[in-house]
Amino acid sequence: MVEAASLPHARLGAHRPAVLPLAASLVGVAIALLALIADLHHPGGESAAAIVLHVAGGLTYVLVGGAAWLRRPHNRTGVLMVTVGLAWFVQDLEHLTAPLPYALGDYFFIAYFGLLGHLVVAFPSGRLETRTDRVVVTAAYLWALGGNLFTHVLFAPAGSTELLVLHRDATQYAIFDAIQQGLDATLCVTLVALVVFHYGRGTPPARRALGPAVWASGPMLLAAIL
Repeated sequence: MVEAASLPHARLGAHRPAVLPLAASLVGVAIALLALIADLHHPGGESAAAIVLHVAGGLTYVLVGGAAWLRRPHNRTGVLMVTVGLAWFVQDLEHLTAPLPYALGDYFFIAYFGLLGHLVVAFPSGRLETRTDRVVVTAAYLWALGGNLFTHVLFAPAGSTELLVLHRDATQYAIFDAIQQGLDATLCVTLVALVVFHYGRGTPPARRALGPAVWASGPMLLAAIL
């Protein structure tokens, strides 16, 4: 009797790990649809193909990450991929007409970069194995969340009308924008070097595991380039 009574509880426990990845995937699909509608109504000079590619970039990460999370709930890779996909759509707040959402979308449009850095450095275990990994990923998060402070708040372009701007100066903006681009490139090179390092010392199964993350990055990479 005790064993029979415990069966429903065991089945319930077995289904619990599936709730969060499925819910996160559904939320991601809903956000992607809202972003697609908002982008098509306020294209900002972008073609319909570019908008669809942009939405596909975030949605692919959400769906592939949700599947990985569902298959391996104790591995953080799926969670990170879903989070990257959701953060990708923060920039779509720029298509709203209200000043605050627009300003937040414009300021935090690179927020996904910190999460993406965390994902690629921690792949495939989902964990940061070395002190160097943790330092680089911390720098990526700090830069992703605060990198626009100088060019969007403290030293914005002369004609900027954004809500968060505290000071406008064309010359200072040009200087800090060049510095920002240089730091962006440095951080990207460092992240790529770490990925190559992890790939080189990884086992064949670990290298094969990179496949889903690589092809899921295709639409996002194309959207960023275009």
